[in-house]
Amino acid sequence: MNSTLDMILVNRCNQSDGLHTVLPAKLCVRVLVIMALAAAAAGVVGVVSGAAATTWYVDDDGGAGIDYMKIQDAVNAADDEDTIEVRSGTYHENVDLNKQLILIGVDTGEGKPVVDAERRGNPIAVMVDGCTVVSFNVTGSDDEWVSARIMIESSNNTITNNLINFNHGRGILLIAPSKNNTITMNEIYSNDAVGICLRDDCIDNCFIDNNVRFNGDHGIELEGDCTNSTLINNNVSFNGEIGIYIIECDNTILTNNTVSNNEGGIFLNDGRNYILRNNTINNNTCNFDVEYGDVQDIDISNTIGGKPIYYLVNQANVVIDSSWNAGYVGVVNSNNITVKDLTLTNNGQGVLFDDVQNSRIENMIVENNTWGIYLMDSSSITLRNTTANLNEKYGIYIDDEYDNSIDTSNTVNGKPVYYFYDIHDQTINNLNTAHLTIAESSNIIIKDNNISGGDGIVLSDVEDSNIINNLVSGNFYGIHVDKSNNNIFTNNSANLNKNVGIDIDGDSSNNIIANNHANENGLHGIKIHGDSNNNTITNNYANANYGKCGIRISADNNTVSDNHAAFNTLSGVHVAHNSKYNRIVNNNASFNGHGICVWYSSTNNTIINNTLSNNEWDGVFVYKSDNNTIYHNNFINNTDRDNGVNNAWDNGLVDGGNHWSDHYCTGNPSDGSQPYTIGGGAGAIDRYPFENVNGWLTAPQTGDLNNDNQITPADAAIALAIAATGAHDDTADVSGDGYVTSLDALMILQAAAGSVTL
Repeated sequence: MNSTLDMILVNRCNQSDGLHTVLPAKLCVRVLVIMALAAAAAGVVGVVSGAAATTWYVDDDGGAGIDYMKIQDAVNAADDEDTIEVRSGTYHENVDLNKQLILIGVDTGEGKPVVDAERRGNPIAVMVDGCTVVSFNVTGSDDEWVSARIMIESSNNTITNNLINFNHGRGILLIAPSKNNTITMNEIYSNDAVGICLRDDCIDNCFIDNNVRFNGDHGIELEGDCTNSTLINNNVSFNGEIGIYIIECDNTILTNNTVSNNEGGIFLNDGRNYILRNNTINNNTCNFDVEYGDVQDIDISNTIGGKPIYYLVNQANVVIDSSWNAGYVGVVNSNNITVKDLTLTNNGQGVLFDDVQNSRIENMIVENNTWGIYLMDSSSITLRNTTANLNEKYGIYIDDEYDNSIDTSNTVNGKPVYYFYDIHDQTINNLNTAHLTIAESSNIIIKDNNISGGDGIVLSDVEDSNIINNLVSGNFYGIHVDKSNNNIFTNNSANLNKNVGIDIDGDSSNNIIANNHANENGLHGIKIHGDSNNNTITNNYANANYGKCGIRISADNNTVSDNHAAFNTLSGVHVAHNSKYNRIVNNNASFNGHGICVWYSSTNNTIINNTLSNNEWDGVFVYKSDNNTIYHNNFINNTDRDNGVNNAWDNGLVDGGNHWSDHYCTGNPSDGSQPYTIGGGAGAIDRYPFENVNGWLTAPQTGDLNNDNQITPADAAIALAIAATGAHDDTADVSGDGYVTSLDALMILQAAAGSVTL
C-alpha cells in the first residue's frame, strides 16, 4: 500500500471541518487493519508457504520433482493447510478448493500458469474457508449465473495478484455466506459481465489495489445486504456499465478509488452510511448517483472532474453558489438551504434534495443528468429560473411531497414547466409543454394538451378527474399516476415514450383507462402496479412496445378487456408476479412473444374470450402459477405452456374449453373424448375443446346432448339418463316444460327418426 493513503486515513481520524463528516475512528482502525492484510498478501508466498505441512508441485509437462500434471489431482491429494505450487503452463480443468489450501502460481519463464475451464463451469471455485489463490491467469468460465473466473462461497480467503480476463460471465464472484475475504492486486479485464461481483449477504469483504477494466457490465458490483465492505485504491475504468455499483449494502467504505471512462461512475442505491473519501471520478457518461438519497458520509475530498462533491447532511442556513465550484450537490435532512448559480452536468441528479424543507433552488443549469432536479420527501421548496435540458429521465422530478412553489420561469428542454398543487374544479387545456404536474387535487379536466419531449404528465393524489385527448410522446413516462383514484383516462395518445406510455402506480384504484393508444414505448404500453386494484383497462391499443409488454398488470382485481396488443417484444398482456383475481377478457393478442403470460405465483386469474394468434412463443404461458381459469379463447398458430398446478383450461362440459387451431375435434364444445393437452410438463388438459372459432357463441341445437351437431338415438339415451337423476339441462328440455323427463327422451328419439322437428 502507498504511504500517501496511510497519511490521508490517519489524518482524517477524529477530525472535523465543521460542515462535513470525516472518517470515524473505529472505521479508521478497520481500514488500516485491511491495509495491513493486503500488504501481507503481497508477500504471501514467503510468509505462508513455510508454515504449510506439505508443498505439492504441479507442472502440465511433468518432470523431475513434479507431483502432478493436473491441479485438481494435487488438491485431491493434499491435506488442509498444504501448499500447491503450480508452474507455467495451461491447465484445462475446473479447480475446486474443497480444503484449506494455499494455491500459488509460479512463473517459470512462460508467464503465470493458465487455468482454462473451456466454458465448463468455474476455472477456480473456493468452497472452504481460509484459502489463498496467488498469481494465476484465470480464463474460460461459462456464462451461467453462478459462474465466474474465480467463484468464492466461503470466508477468510485471500485472492491476490491474479490475471482474470477474456472470460464469459463474471471475473470474481462472491456469494453468501462469503465473509472477511480480501481481494487484492488483481488484473480483471475484458470479461463479458461484471468484473467483481458480490451478491446476497456477503459481509466484511475488502477489495484493494485491483485494476478492473474493459468488462462488459459493471466494474465492481455489490448487491443485496453485502454490508461492511471496503474498497480501497482500485482503478475501475472503461467498463461497459457502471464503474462501482452498490445496492442495499450499508456501511460500505470507498477510499482512494479512481473511477473513469465508464458508462456510469459511482452509483449508490438504496443504502445508508456509505463512507466516501478521496475518490476520483472522471469522464464517465454519468459520474455520480445517490439514487435514494439518505444519510451518507461523503466529504469534499471526493471529486468529479476535479470539482468537489458536496453532500450535506443535517445542515441549516447554507448557501451553495458558484463560488463552491461544485461537481455534485446533494442535501439530506436539512433546512433553509439555497442552491444557486451553478451548472451541474453528467450525474445521476443535478441537484438532490432528500427530506429538505424551506429551501430554494434558483438560476441553475442542470443538463445531461439522469434527473435534473430531484426532490424527494421535500416540502416548501421554491424553484425558480432553472434550465433543465437533455436529462435522461426527468428534468424536474418530485417524489412524495408536492407542497412546493414551481413556476413557469423554470424550463424543461426549452418549454415552460406547469406545476399545480391543491387545485380543484378546474380545466387545464391547450398547453404545449414538456412538464405537467398536478398534485393533491380533484375534479380536474386535463384535455387537448401536448406534453412531449420531457417529463410528460404526472398526477399524484388526484381524484375524480378526466384526462382526455392529450398527446404525450417522447417523455420518460407518458402519463405517470401515483396514489390517484376514480379518474378516467380516455382518447390519449401515449406513444414513443422512453419507458411506459400510461403508468398507474402507488395504490391507484378504480380508474378507467379506455380508448387510448400506447404504442412503441421503450418498456410497456400500459402498466398497472403498486397495489393499484379495481382498475378497468378497456379498448386500448398497446402495440409494438419494444421493451417488454403491451399491457402489464402487477396488482389484483383489475379488468383487462377488449384491448388490442400486437407486436410487443415480451407479452401482449402480462400478469406479473403475485397478481391475483384479474380478469383478462375479450382481448386480441397477436404477433407478440407471448400472447398472455401469467407469471410466478399469480393465482385465481380468469382468461376468457381472447383471441391469441401467431405469437412467437406461446398463446398463453402460465409459469409457476396456480388455480387460474382459461376457457373460451381462440388459440391460432401458437404453442402453449402451463407448468403450474390446478389451472383449469375448460369450465366443464356445458361451458367447454377453448378452440385450438392445431387440434381436430367435433362439437362446440366436444364431448370429452377429444381432449387437448397443453405443453409445459404439468399435465394440463382442455377436456372439452371447441371445433369452431368462437364456438361458444353458437347456441347448441336443442336435443343435441353430445355436441356432435346432429340428433341421434344417443342423444335420447342421454336425455333419459338425465331424467333418471332428476337433473336439469336446457338443451335436453325439448318439451319446454322446465323439466327433463322421459317425454323429452321420446321426442328426441322421434326427431332422430325424422318424425318431428325440434
